[in-house]
Formats: sequence, C-alpha cells, structure tokens
Amino acid sequence: MPTAAVAAPACTHPSHNVNSAGYGYVVGDALARRSGPSTSCDSYGYADHNAKIYYHCYVYGEEINRDPYWVWGRIADTQQEGWFSMEYLTGRDTFPSHC
Repeated sequence: MPTAAVAAPACTHPSHNVNSAGYGYVVGDALARRSGPSTSCDSYGYADHNAKIYYHCYVYGEEINRDPYWVWGRIADTQQEGWFSMEYLTGRDTFPSHC
C-alpha cells in the first residue's frame, strides 16, 4: 500500500505582524538560526548557549523530540532573526502567538 508523500517544509518566513513580548534562553551548546521551521532548512548562524531569544510568533514545523513548535525570533542585542526550535529554548510560560 503506498504511503502519502510528506510535503517538504517551507524554508521561508511567513509574513506576520505579531511581535510577542515573550522570550527564552538557549539550552545546550548552541542553537541554529534557520531559514524555515525544519532542520532541512538552511542554517545561517547560531545563538550561543544561554543567549536570550525574543519570540515574535510560532508555527508548527518539523518535530524535534516530539516537539513541533518553532518560533520566529531575534537574538537579543542583535538584528539576527530566524527560526528556532522550541525544543532547545526555555520560556514556554511566555509562549508567543501563532504566525
């Protein structure tokens, strides 16, 4: 029996005007800043361990350890934005709005 094809993740940022007041910190050594909500999307930098990430909004993306949430965020004190897996961030008590 054939299986349904899984769509490739969109490796782009959806348009949004949400700017959540939430934030969290990177757990682990470093966290990739990606072009889309999947590990198959390009990585164009990293947030260091314990870096503060300001959350703008979230989408459902590739599940990492059963966690499907990815946030569009900005690394504090920089203009570096991108997608970050919530699996590697604290701050679920300040979870952002959906994109």
